This record gives sequence, structure tokens and C-alpha cells, in this order.
Amino acid sequence: MVYLFARWAIEAQVYYLVALSFHLPIPYTQSVMIMVRASLAALVPSSPGYVGVFEWTVTTIVAGFAIDRSAALAYAVTAHLALLLPITLLG
Repeated sequence: MVYLFARWAIEAQVYYLVALSFHLPIPYTQSVMIMVRASLAALVPSSPGYVGVFEWTVTTIVAGFAIDRSAALAYAVTAHLALLLPITLLG
């Protein structure tokens, strides 16, 4: 059970660090919310790697924080790559 919480905390940290790298005013608590909603969106049947569904969900959530939609899309794509590439390359 401890590993489960550690894994979620690490994933939320990735969302937060990507937001920091784009200088977006997203606090850690909102990063957790973005992670939870993106994970729930992954339940929708979609393409491999949730390409498209992930970006649309994260872009919509981040744009709701009064952030420019193009910056939100860049954040979504970068976060998706940061989460997907390491696991794909290791697999």
C-alpha cells in the first residue's frame, strides 16, 4: 500500500515539475487534481498511450486555471511525453 501512494506522489511530482518548467502558476495540489482527472480520462477507450484523450483532458483542465490554451496544450504534450516515454523505453 505504501508503494501505491509513493507511485502516485511521484507521478504528481512529474505534473508539478513540468508546470514549473513552463512557469505556469499551478500549485502541487492542482497538479494532483490534474493527475487524477487525467487518470480517470484514461478509462475512456482510446488509442494506445491515450494519445489525444490525455492531451484534451489536461489542456481543458489547465486552461480552466486562466492559462492560455496554447500553453496548456504544450504543458499537456510535455507531461504526456514525460510520463509515457520512460516506461515505454524501459518496457
